[in-house]
Amino acid sequence: TEMTRTFARRSALQRAAAYHLAAQLPVGKLRNAAEDLNRVNQSLGEHIDRENLGRNLQEHLGVDEACARYVAAIVDAEGAVPEDFSAFAGVCAGLCAEREQMLAGHVLRAVDAAGDRGLSLGE
Repeated sequence: TEMTRTFARRSALQRAAAYHLAAQLPVGKLRNAAEDLNRVNQSLGEHIDRENLGRNLQEHLGVDEACARYVAAIVDAEGAVPEDFSAFAGVCAGLCAEREQMLAGHVLRAVDAAGDRGLSLGE
């Protein structure tokens, strides 16, 4: 998409923060990541405040404080405005969807490989 191409031209730090956020999102939050990121975006107001962004990432996405602070610091250090965060959020949502599909595929392959013996909860 155009948003992805635009975001690809951002700094390596912003791209790293997007991948980090998508990787740190709890598995149970992946499915609704786009909606949760939209809520974070709506909470920003006219400008991005590092503390506010960090709190909202924790609250809406369920990431730990260290992850939230890391992402917020990078977004804030880059002098981002809410429109920039919209692009960041869109890319993160796409990365979360990819991670969800990858994890589901991994589980399905494990189930297929187990065959009739099935899988234990630990597996």
